[in-house]
Amino acid sequence: MQHLLDFVEEGFTVEKRRMRMCERLLECVARGILSSSKVDHQFLLVLFYGIMDDLNAAILEREAKLEAFKDGLGISTRATLAENEGDDQEQRDFLVLEVKAGFALTVLWKLIKGGSLGEGLSKEDYLKLLDPWTGLLAPVLRSRKASLVVLALKCLNRLYMLPLGTNGELAPKAAQEALTILRRNPKLSDPAAQECLQLLPILLKHYERYSPTQTQLNFLIRLVSPDIEKTENQNGLFSFLKAVISRGIVLPSVYDLMDKVSAVVLSSGSDSTRRTAGQVFLMYLLDYPMNDNRRKHHLEFVVKNSDFAHEAGR
Repeated sequence: MQHLLDFVEEGFTVEKRRMRMCERLLECVARGILSSSKVDHQFLLVLFYGIMDDLNAAILEREAKLEAFKDGLGISTRATLAENEGDDQEQRDFLVLEVKAGFALTVLWKLIKGGSLGEGLSKEDYLKLLDPWTGLLAPVLRSRKASLVVLALKCLNRLYMLPLGTNGELAPKAAQEALTILRRNPKLSDPAAQECLQLLPILLKHYERYSPTQTQLNFLIRLVSPDIEKTENQNGLFSFLKAVISRGIVLPSVYDLMDKVSAVVLSSGSDSTRRTAGQVFLMYLLDYPMNDNRRKHHLEFVVKNSDFAHEAGR
């Protein structure tokens, strides 16, 4: 495997056609790895760890150079700074690292998702094998290559569902990186934004050390409110609301948003959306702090629509 990666690196150039050829070669290798039962997964993780560690070091080095350049010339836009990122060899080395990292993260994500990574290992050994990866993947979220960010988020969404020893300590950092991504690109149709909206509820629900500020939560609520009726984004949206309610975080904006959720229970044309919205709304009624007048208003809404003409809206 190392010889193959060395071969890719030796033949790599910044020419787009050659870059794509290298990516396709590694895509074929990834499919071969995932379809084989003879691959040593622990060896792969060691190899991939080295690739990702090299990428993180390169990202930090480039960020330091860009900051120094910005401070010296008073330039603040990343697009302008990108034009001054070093010589051709440095650019080539960084690009080939990104290609190898994309290969490593693709295989890692599929192995974690498919469960084959833990075959033949005790649960304790499996968790030890994955424990270093939470910290290793967080810096990748600062990459400017969107596909790497999405793959890293997919892996983190799985890793933070496991009882890994370093997860609690690193959860606030991962959340901060996710919020930065959402502020930079607030379109919820973006794959990275959708992955962030899956990660943040996991952190909010399972890790007490992650305590978002009211400003951060209000930003997230403003972000999700316009999309509350869009089916393609609702898994993340409703998971986020469930996490906020379960933590008992009291915000005026939550009450306003739940009025919209109650309307979705009635008006959505999707059975699954109405069902999920109804679960969130019931959780809100039972667990979320509210005064008697507000609770009465919600219950009257439920009673009023219990005899709705169409069965789906009852």
